[in-house]
Amino acid sequence: MKRQASYQIFLFIIAGALSAVAEVLSFKFFTQLFLHGSFHTLESDFWGIHYPLSNILSSIIGIITNYYFSIAFVFERGKHGKNTEFGLFIGISVFTMLLSLGLFQLFYSYIILTHISFLGFTLSRAVITKIIAIGITSVASFILKKKIIFKN
Repeated sequence: MKRQASYQIFLFIIAGALSAVAEVLSFKFFTQLFLHGSFHTLESDFWGIHYPLSNILSSIIGIITNYYFSIAFVFERGKHGKNTEFGLFIGISVFTMLLSLGLFQLFYSYIILTHISFLGFTLSRAVITKIIAIGITSVASFILKKKIIFKN
């Protein structure tokens, strides 16, 4: 079933938003877990990299949830076999994860220098940076997945 481009983009945004929620919530969970545990030194600053474990683990959760949302709601299968499709999806996702990690380091180190508080909620500098990195890499992810992996 071919989907109209604007409807497909809408579904991709919804699937991406749900995956981003899973990724940001797991990022928050892992940062709390690791910063208060035995991984504190590694997680707070690993050779200038901030939150490496939380970023990688939460990105994996985001990738897996995004794969299932993408095949269920956004894209049509059939351009490749399931194993090839999954392998390409993981490859593109690893590329965009590395891009996201790089953007996270850039924004965390040089651009986002404080937290944001509004309506009684406070978003930490790390969470703000994670959200920005996810947003930017989502565009690259959509284009690559649409052109390389899926039929439509």
